[in-house]
Amino acid sequence: MRWGLVVGLLAGLVWYGEARAGTYDVYGCLLPDGEPVPAHGWGPSTQWPGTYAYDGCASLAGLTAGMDAAATTSHATYSAWIFDAPSDTTISSYALNHTSQTAGPGTGVPSGGRNHWLFHDAPVTDFPESRYVQNACVWAMGCRGLGEPLQPLAPVNRIERSGLQIRRIIDALQCDSATVCGPTDPASVTVWASRIGLADPYPPAFSSAPSGPLVAGGGAVEGERSVMFRAEDRGGGIASVAFVVDGAKLEEQAADRTAKSCARPYTSTVPCPLAVEKIVTFDTNQIANGPHEIAVAITDAGGNRTVSAPINVKVHNPGAANGAHASRFARLDAWFETRSTRHRDSATLPYARTRAIVGTLVDEAGAPINDAVLDVSAVAARPGASTRSLGQVATDVAGRFRYLPRAGSSRKLTIGYRAFHLDTAPSATATLNLSVRAGVALNVRPRRVSSRGRIAFSGRLRGGPGRAGTQVVIYALGGARSRIPVATVRANAKGQFHYRYRFRNSAPGVTYRFRAVMHSQASYPYATGNSRDVTVRIR
Repeated sequence: MRWGLVVGLLAGLVWYGEARAGTYDVYGCLLPDGEPVPAHGWGPSTQWPGTYAYDGCASLAGLTAGMDAAATTSHATYSAWIFDAPSDTTISSYALNHTSQTAGPGTGVPSGGRNHWLFHDAPVTDFPESRYVQNACVWAMGCRGLGEPLQPLAPVNRIERSGLQIRRIIDALQCDSATVCGPTDPASVTVWASRIGLADPYPPAFSSAPSGPLVAGGGAVEGERSVMFRAEDRGGGIASVAFVVDGAKLEEQAADRTAKSCARPYTSTVPCPLAVEKIVTFDTNQIANGPHEIAVAITDAGGNRTVSAPINVKVHNPGAANGAHASRFARLDAWFETRSTRHRDSATLPYARTRAIVGTLVDEAGAPINDAVLDVSAVAARPGASTRSLGQVATDVAGRFRYLPRAGSSRKLTIGYRAFHLDTAPSATATLNLSVRAGVALNVRPRRVSSRGRIAFSGRLRGGPGRAGTQVVIYALGGARSRIPVATVRANAKGQFHYRYRFRNSAPGVTYRFRAVMHSQASYPYATGNSRDVTVRIR
């Protein structure tokens, strides 16, 4: 054999353009996490005397092919594991973890040997085209084996190809002598794990168009409605079915819940059923009342999707009742939780504090409405603020509820109850006003100065929004709760403010106290709040 040409062959392998088709991956022998799986799609080739192959995937031993060390084999004899693409698919990519051990030509044979070859489509060493051989370990070129068999998933054992359009992969141990390969050392090749990407160019097709109560047309539909259809596929099989409403896919489900192989990661070459006859149900309560276009979509294992012709329907649902004894004449009461028995719908809290809201929901006869979902929203106490949804809270068996809003600015909170889920407006509401005092921080430096010394105030409004431009007054505090304004400053967007002050002629030993106050302002959603006092002593 002309070994010099083999070097050129391996350096100039040709990759073919990737086909425009859906693809799906099939794993064999080991998953990436090391879990053993069957090697579907792989088959042995051992028709020559002295060759063997065994499937050890279940026992973590891989797919091994080889030749008996003591046997004499003829020229071009090979033992291999072969992966064949199923009907209507081609191999577009693969990743193999494989290892091998080669051997010399044997007793009385001057050249050749038992060598490892990885072929595409056919065991042919066509030097001009280089389209078949992808990898080789040739004994005469000094290669005694590939990879590390004690670490099956190690990167050194991995070979990957993409952009293919082939039908077969052959991982073989081949006798490459010009005459025969005589008795020699043991030689074998092992495939430990494989990921084969299969191109599936054929989308599934409806053999019987969807029909039934949902798509019958001619009138309004409500509640749950079903459709029935038959479908077929060529390639990987039909994986899922979904409804398409106004162009959006909804409620995707397995085409055949009993087909356990039709779940990723796929370990079967045809993982999903090639034909299905199915009845699927759609709950129209999950979409808005009014006209819609509804179709059925089927998707195969490769991701190819076919959508049936859309049908115009009109949905008219009252919606599910919101709670037991749901009533549009319900009465909703809510108040801030306190130790007092008096119910208050307003509260003032320190900065960064919150208080729970409690209440009851009853029908017109006073019976509790339990298991109802109430909507909670809020509007910040500043001009132009928009309503913001905070979430939902449910009533218990006695129609009671408790909701703890997050700490924040002053705001108006609204609890709303819609008797039926498709009602566009609440049947009952309760409104509460929560005032939060501004959080103000103040510092002064230095803390000890001369009688004509200078001091610098710095501070911050702790909460937002609306801090930019908010006025803060710095006061000097005297006895009997008297306070003298020192300066009015404005905060920046981060809430920071600064001011410098110089004493004129203060007596030594005097201590001054200062406090920063944010008086309530329309643009800043907080109630009046002040800082802790800071002191400066005259030396």
